[in-house]
Amino acid sequence: MPSGQVSIWIPLGVAVLGIVGVVIGNVVNNRSQNKRLLIQALDDERKTLHADKMRIFASFIEVFHEWAEVLHHAVDKLISEDEPPSSDVATQLKDLGERIRPRAAQLYLVASRDLRDKCDGIMWLYRDTITDLCADAPSVTSVGKVTAEDVPLDAYYELLNHMRAELSIDPKNAAAQWDNYG
Repeated sequence: MPSGQVSIWIPLGVAVLGIVGVVIGNVVNNRSQNKRLLIQALDDERKTLHADKMRIFASFIEVFHEWAEVLHHAVDKLISEDEPPSSDVATQLKDLGERIRPRAAQLYLVASRDLRDKCDGIMWLYRDTITDLCADAPSVTSVGKVTAEDVPLDAYYELLNHMRAELSIDPKNAAAQWDNYG
């Protein structure tokens, strides 16, 4: 081979190395792109789940708060005036109890075990209190150890704080946190 000439194998080797480099670069780039897309999809799914939880919790709390208010006033009236709830109030309590059931079913699907247990306990407390209130001759003693101070509003706020914590909202400073968005 005369001087200044290069063997045919050298340019072919360089070309093959170039092609291998391009292929490896594409594989690495595709893998990185797939990883980014997967991370984005998981993030979108997490945001969607959080939004669904927020909607379900808000729907539940909307009816539950009304139930707590009516029950609180009925227990308070029984304790302060020894007067049982009227048939309208009893009907309203039972209707609210029925309205809360489908919302509770949705909540049980997305809530943590701790929140489900807390919700279950409070709902049973409410149902027992309503049963005692709507008995033929309710009295302060038939309502048991329950007083207007600790049921139902304290139970409601305890449940609300558990929901806030599950949604990563600081229960102690929830109002201030939401004020920042207003």
